[in-house]
Amino acid sequence: REVASPEIQIVAEGKSVVITSPIRTPNPCYSAAGDVKINGRDIHVDLTAVPNHEHCIQCIGEISGKVVIQNLTKGWYGVDVRTPGTAAITTIMIE
Repeated sequence: REVASPEIQIVAEGKSVVITSPIRTPNPCYSAAGDVKINGRDIHVDLTAVPNHEHCIQCIGEISGKVVIQNLTKGWYGVDVRTPGTAAITTIMIE
């Protein structure tokens, strides 16, 4: 099953899976945080925004989240990525 979000990019690079996605925030003073769980050949990634606790201009922001999962063995992997408001589910081949 494949669920695509045009905002979330999931690519294989060598023995790694690289995931990038914009994350909308209430202001630009946030950083991206990722939680990765690997269960066999299933990879689950939750990308969220965490506040930097700085003084900040109050305007709508967008930050870029990036997760690199390295040293995977050859084969097919199911990848499920969630961000606030978007999701993508796909399979990807590591060669």
